[in-house]
Amino acid sequence: MSQGSKKSGKGNSHGVISEVSAYMTVKPGHEEEARAAASRFGEMLRNSDWKDLQKTGLRDARLVNFDNGRRLMFASGFETEWDPYVDDAIMVVGLQHFMDWLQHTVEAEELVASVKSLAGDVDENDPAYAEKVKPAGTQLKQVIQKIQTPASTYFNALSDLTLPQIKKAQRLQEATLYNSGTIDVFNNLTVATPTYTMAYKYAAFDGFKRLAVTGVSLQTFESEQK
Repeated sequence: MSQGSKKSGKGNSHGVISEVSAYMTVKPGHEEEARAAASRFGEMLRNSDWKDLQKTGLRDARLVNFDNGRRLMFASGFETEWDPYVDDAIMVVGLQHFMDWLQHTVEAEELVASVKSLAGDVDENDPAYAEKVKPAGTQLKQVIQKIQTPASTYFNALSDLTLPQIKKAQRLQEATLYNSGTIDVFNNLTVATPTYTMAYKYAAFDGFKRLAVTGVSLQTFESEQK
């Protein structure tokens, strides 16, 4: 586990994953609006295509309204380096979705004013909006890092795996099970296919050899694990 680096920014990290935890003050009278905006942000992420979000390096994100709505925490886990993570998040997720909840915080007042100045009369749904507000990315990083508090400790059970690796393993498992789940099928999908990492193939193949010796099929193994 490391703390503060080019990869993690000011945050902590574990394996390939870094974290960011930022705490903000909600403007007086904006408690309910901030809570509603936080809910919209989460819903937007859940309804987004995971393949698009994967490009940003995002692993998880959450907004927490606390202290009777007077404070707001933004926390996220990501796989890429800090600078490109924020830049890509702005382009893929859309700066307007960040502004939706940031506008209710004291710390982001200058940023919100700057974005409005840059965008002018351009609607946030207009393709030109993203290009116009692109310079605000640097300000967003500064705002987050100014109010960021590194985690005292950070742990992730899948810290050694990137999201693409996890998704690839999932597709491999599904393909093997779909095609009868035998050792031969797994062999054809992995060892006979040079596109997967050799270390992963041999480690997984060793496990399947052990299943083959005991005469247990993948379907049986899966049902027993449940």
